[in-house]
Amino acid sequence: DDEENGGFLSTLRSFFSFGSADVEGADLMKKLDVLAMDIGKIGLLVAFLVFLVMFTTWLNSQFFKGGDCAALVEDECIPHAACAWSHSSGSCVRTWTAEDISTVLDYFITAVTILVVAVPEGLPLAVTLALAVSVRRMIKDSNQVKHMDSCETMGSATTICSDKTGTL
Repeated sequence: DDEENGGFLSTLRSFFSFGSADVEGADLMKKLDVLAMDIGKIGLLVAFLVFLVMFTTWLNSQFFKGGDCAALVEDECIPHAACAWSHSSGSCVRTWTAEDISTVLDYFITAVTILVVAVPEGLPLAVTLALAVSVRRMIKDSNQVKHMDSCETMGSATTICSDKTGTL
């Protein structure tokens, strides 16, 4: 239902897939798509957790514990240093600044970087190179190979039968 409506899951599936699983006989690519989706989901989870840990650690140290402002007395508490005097609590408290937004944005960029790095871009290339090497080995063994996908099938065969013309 989500794929028909063009929802978030189908967008994620197309982002993490290699796009070649629609070809008949591409079982390996279908398995790679599943693997890429799993790696992408784990990457998304790790990116979220890293952002959450970085943000809560920073928030706790700067605002809940007072940061650099906690030890200041009323005369030393100056607004341009991200500190303000709170008359209700009688202490110097930390306030939000433009640098704080920049810090949170840096944490978000770090999380997005983790997500982008987690997507296995080189995996299809590595599989294609492995199949190309298999084709060359089969040619050296006097086996005629028309399609690289057939190396995937022939690699797992235990018994090969042919007729008198050599057709498998």
